[in-house]
Amino acid sequence: MADTPAGWTSAEVRTAAENAGGESVFREFLSATVLNAHAAAERLGLRLMDLQAVNLLADAGPMTVGELGTRLGTPAATTTRVVDRLEDAGYARRVRGDTDRRRVRVDVDPERTRAVDEAFAPTRRHLAGLATRYSPEQIALLFDMLAFTTGGFKRATAEIRDER
Repeated sequence: MADTPAGWTSAEVRTAAENAGGESVFREFLSATVLNAHAAAERLGLRLMDLQAVNLLADAGPMTVGELGTRLGTPAATTTRVVDRLEDAGYARRVRGDTDRRRVRVDVDPERTRAVDEAFAPTRRHLAGLATRYSPEQIALLFDMLAFTTGGFKRATAEIRDER
């Protein structure tokens, strides 16, 4: 019985991926992605978790330390230390609420966010080669796949954390 949009069963997809060297490619992709982010964090003088926090805040906007901790999957004390380091380095600041001064949100400095973007400039430059290898339609499909993969990673991360 088909259980994918292409009409393949999950077992057929797994077999096709294995025959294409999928496990090796998957492991290499994961390692390259993490090591790339780690190199960018080092270039910025940040820890990898701190860089992830900056990226989350830049994408989602200001949030409480608790919300940030939930997204990072870190305990409150760890998240507080991440925010402390980001404040000390000038990447983030705590902002009290206008109506409820007890409510504190963490926001990123847009200038420092640009520094993060610059740290990933080599990554973007190397990935720009997609335009020479693939058609616009194929690139759209690749980005659709990345969006789908991102959702899968988020769900898998939550599942892994729930099994602790």
